[in-house]
Amino acid sequence: MKRYVLCVLTLMMNLSLLPFAAFAQTQEAWQQAEMLQHATDVFEVTEDGQQMRIATVLDEGTEYVPIEKIVAQDGTAFDVYYFSDFPIEWIRILYRDRKGAVQQGWIVVNPDAITGINMHVFDDTSDEAYNGDALGIVLCESLSLREQPDAASTRLHTMTYGTCCTMTAEIGAWYKVSYCDEDHLHHSGWVRKEYVLVNPNYFIPDGETPVYALPSGNSKRVGLIYGETGYPIIGEMNGFFAISLRGASGFVAKP
Repeated sequence: MKRYVLCVLTLMMNLSLLPFAAFAQTQEAWQQAEMLQHATDVFEVTEDGQQMRIATVLDEGTEYVPIEKIVAQDGTAFDVYYFSDFPIEWIRILYRDRKGAVQQGWIVVNPDAITGINMHVFDDTSDEAYNGDALGIVLCESLSLREQPDAASTRLHTMTYGTCCTMTAEIGAWYKVSYCDEDHLHHSGWVRKEYVLVNPNYFIPDGETPVYALPSGNSKRVGLIYGETGYPIIGEMNGFFAISLRGASGFVAKP
């Protein structure tokens, strides 16, 4: 296999020098946003700098901001994940995650160049199970992950509000899900469907936004929300979105 060595813009080891947090919040950054033409894996570099692993999957139509571009460098994390007889181009991007927060990661520009995957890169911290399945988010404060699709089955783990997971199977009132916790430990099991929102869209407030008890601006206010954070949309009624608020819900006027 041929190896190509080329770096355009900044080397990976110097990324921390960029004022990422400040740049990510500027209007100028998002004015440069482009749109994904298909669902795309987003990668992150492991802490030891030796491997790439999938952090999430972005849906078709997701906006992102390209920051820098490299072509596979021999002996780096970018060179160990995929096989290819041609240069593989990577772009570091800004994107909003499913909670609306700005994140950064890497995507492949030319996936047609890929001919295979180095299977040794998969380990206990890999999120590879997230490929190709419907994504969901937990809507209640705590949700039991069961060994079998049965309320009497052994509880394997407790999922908390906002946990993102992947549905890999479905039986009756149950989803089989896969996810990694905050310690990058992988879990798989069964959860009740009614507590998981599938492929959610998010409402991101434009400044201070009132939340109403009913889909009416004349109803009681139950809170105020602010920009920077996304809230899962669980329904729509009379020109209002019903949004999830950590196990509760409320209504906000549609933009």
